Amino acid sequence: MDRRAPFLLTGAAIVLVAGAVLLAVVGDGGRGDGAGMPSTSSAHDERVTLIGDSQVQRGPWAELLGIPVDNQGVGGLEIRDVTALVGQVVPETDGTVVVWAGTNDVFRRGTDEVEGDLAALLAAVEERAPGADVVVLTVPLLPGVEEDVREANAGLRRAAERAGAQVLDVTDVLAAPGRIDGDGVHLTATGYEAVGALLREVLARD
Repeated sequence: MDRRAPFLLTGAAIVLVAGAVLLAVVGDGGRGDGAGMPSTSSAHDERVTLIGDSQVQRGPWAELLGIPVDNQGVGGLEIRDVTALVGQVVPETDGTVVVWAGTNDVFRRGTDEVEGDLAALLAAVEERAPGADVVVLTVPLLPGVEEDVREANAGLRRAAERAGAQVLDVTDVLAAPGRIDGDGVHLTATGYEAVGALLREVLARD
């Protein structure tokens, strides 16, 4: 019988124990809290809630923004309709609320009420979530109603500025060919990609 065998086995056991200790020490620094490691999370870790009409509803926002989102868009809503839903869809927490509404107002009600209606919507958001950042997207420059859209967007800007909300102007990026669908209202996939890129920049600055 080889007398070296017990010593070889003992040595192996020592190596295994030492290895286990080393793994325990290194593993402690690599837990889920990310201590000592660069963060791979999004620059904007708080909740992002999108409210508005079908322009919101149809968008693949989680994919476009690369973060979890709460898409609360409902097709056919006017600005005042979105206001009525704020208590149900906007969380009472810090985060970002993205507002995209006004297209249906332009087509159905004209532009006279847009500014006041958005002011009421933003006031409702402020009351519901006082710590939230708010981003307001402009109405796309839609074929056949360009002048109405310009007037509506001017009202949106005034209301947003008074409320301290950011305005994200999407008219230029959506004016490029192929970004508005054949119905003349809704966005194509490339249209959403263009808006998503702008919105990512805004969220990264917050």
